[in-house]
Amino acid sequence: VQYPTSLEVSIFDTRFESDTPVYGIDDALFESITTKKLSNANNVPVLISRQLIDIYNLGIAQAIRKPQLNEDFLRGFSLDLKLGYSSFFRNETKEKIELKKAEVVGISDGIPIVGITLPLSKVEAINKQFLGDDFQPYYTKAYAKMTDPKYFESLKKQINAMGFEAVSFQEQIQPITNQLSYVSFVLFAIIFLMVIVILLNIFFLFYSQFIEKRYVIAILK
Repeated sequence: VQYPTSLEVSIFDTRFESDTPVYGIDDALFESITTKKLSNANNVPVLISRQLIDIYNLGIAQAIRKPQLNEDFLRGFSLDLKLGYSSFFRNETKEKIELKKAEVVGISDGIPIVGITLPLSKVEAINKQFLGDDFQPYYTKAYAKMTDPKYFESLKKQINAMGFEAVSFQEQIQPITNQLSYVSFVLFAIIFLMVIVILLNIFFLFYSQFIEKRYVIAILK
């Protein structure tokens, strides 16, 4: 969507709000990925990425001590989609702003991990609504799912020769994966130290009890 969009999520008594891109895919493809019907016909059907769920569970959920999410819970989950509004400029009021209730109708691989995905016809309709005659549809990115990753390098050379850039999904999420690995290591170290402290406390507790009662134990023997 070629206009500021913001997404507001309320989950587990915690509210998140952030600017988010809205992508569009072919309507027929969208329908093939959809696994749940809308609970309200006025809601906007959206897809979210499976990788985004993993990132939330491995990073955010542990950091704020919240339950982890699964796909069954998220299907049918509702979000507040603010069209014409930027969370980074809260004091700036747009002339055209519209609040829509979005509903998750499916989980997908191969779509951007940051953002939500709608049917292309709805994305074009939103653009025309906000931009009017100034709307000119164009493509900034193309996503392809390869049958074998080994062909990526040769395809990348062809795309680069045409003057475009190509990057694999693994390369895109590698920095995030590295950060999550570091966070996991730190959390594991903290948990390990806590277990050691607990075990030492238990040991010294029993040991002190034994020292205090060693004479009674000797008499009983």
